Amino acid sequence: MKARHAYMVLLAVLCSFSAQAQEIDPAVLAISGGYARTASMSISWTVGQTAVATHQSHAGTISEGFQQAFLSVIPIREESIPFSLDLYPNPTRYSVLVRMAGVDEDMTLVVYDLLGSEVMRENVRSGDQVTRLTFDSMPSGLYMLAAFSGKGKQLGLYKIVKAQ
Repeated sequence: MKARHAYMVLLAVLCSFSAQAQEIDPAVLAISGGYARTASMSISWTVGQTAVATHQSHAGTISEGFQQAFLSVIPIREESIPFSLDLYPNPTRYSVLVRMAGVDEDMTLVVYDLLGSEVMRENVRSGDQVTRLTFDSMPSGLYMLAAFSGKGKQLGLYKIVKAQ
């Protein structure tokens, strides 16, 4: 009976040490955030990482934490612009022909992968109606094509499928 009692005390001591090791301070290193309120509710948000430890010395302060994944947001146009863009062939293996109509100025075509990284950029002059985007060296998958005016205004967002 004494041995069982000793094991229980030992187990309780070990559990108390492991519980202290799992403690996480709820501090946040904020990059951005905001607060909104209506008559019936309110919401606040923070963009950043959860800080779990802060170390200070005469040289400065370092905070450690859980890194959140980087998020790129590609905006979708909200206003109507007399612009059309045709992509063919789509899906493609090697290249896509892009036929443009309704733009009287220079424009830029930017291709993004699904992580939001820019993988291709093509400048198009105002008189050009067709351009070719080459995908033969890129891995198969889904890509997004954003068309921007010469002033940087987004004209459209299109999906391109790269086949094997």
